[in-house]
Amino acid sequence: MSGRAAAEGAAEGAAEGAAEGAALPPPAEVLPHRPPFLFLDRVTHLDERRAVAWRRFEPSEPFFAGHFPDRPLVPGVILIEALAQTLAYWALRARPDHWVLLTGVEEARFTEGLAPGDEARLEVEVRRARLGLVVAEGRCLRGEREVARATIKGFLQPRAPAQPPNSGSSPRHSPSESASHEAAPARSLTHSDE
Repeated sequence: MSGRAAAEGAAEGAAEGAAEGAALPPPAEVLPHRPPFLFLDRVTHLDERRAVAWRRFEPSEPFFAGHFPDRPLVPGVILIEALAQTLAYWALRARPDHWVLLTGVEEARFTEGLAPGDEARLEVEVRRARLGLVVAEGRCLRGEREVARATIKGFLQPRAPAQPPNSGSSPRHSPSESASHEAAPARSLTHSDE
């Protein structure tokens, strides 16, 4: 499937999954992330252009011990990651056979901190979904107060079939032969043979 079809299909599929009052699957059933790097507790809204997720930051979160010991705050990068995961949830509901790779963060602003016990409402509104690229405006709120915002960009990439380790054939060279060969350039993650 082309990148264009993936992004456009994500918008259509998200709308299909947004039946009024329908329960949405837990984030762990949609996202590839797992604790301790899963930063969504639940998703409560999903439509063709918008997703709303929630995360309560418990006092036991490991990052509070170092950020900062005398005044614990949720790191801004964690808030950006939570917004990126909200966007990924939106896209993967329609395209579960894809990865969503974070490709950019722009205009990030942090106006207040989140402390242990605070619950964040994470909102993303998709501005563009085309050619495999997805661009959304994200906001993080505590109650009605905005604590962070950013433009989040992602790329939908089809998942390759899993291959067992060492499944490909590669010639083995002796140490003297290896020294005379140059390494082949790495292949880009976004390269496609389509």
